[in-house]
Amino acid sequence: MIVPISLVIAQMALWYQSRPLQVAESAVVVMKLNGKIDTPWPKVSLESMPAVEVTIGPVHVLSKREMYWKIKAREDGNQPLIIQVGQEKFTKELAIGSGFMPVSIERPGWHWTSIFNHPREKPFSSESIVESIGITYPDRPGWTSGTDWWIAYF
Repeated sequence: MIVPISLVIAQMALWYQSRPLQVAESAVVVMKLNGKIDTPWPKVSLESMPAVEVTIGPVHVLSKREMYWKIKAREDGNQPLIIQVGQEKFTKELAIGSGFMPVSIERPGWHWTSIFNHPREKPFSSESIVESIGITYPDRPGWTSGTDWWIAYF
């Protein structure tokens, strides 16, 4: 029973763990690159779009091979963030809205635990230059659907 229940919990986390951004609210986008620390960095850019404004970034953390952007939501809906890395484009779903909708915290890399914990988006292949892309969504408030309580009620 643990396998099917674990799959159900992973799907429920999309709805109950975090809430979508609201218009005019900010979040941080984190992109982690594959490779060793001394591997050369490709040219990376977060494409501009009407639904999202980049307020800060990119900020490079060389020791972790990570890049950070601070974004501000401007339009409701499931919006695709498009990040260009070298000649390739990668997408990450961004949930913006005041309603109850699923939230994908991370587009995972090719690790079974990451894929299991973040099932909404297609994982990056093991050969991809991008390991993962995540967004720091706000916690969902509430006793039955809050970040710290929903699993206990389940």
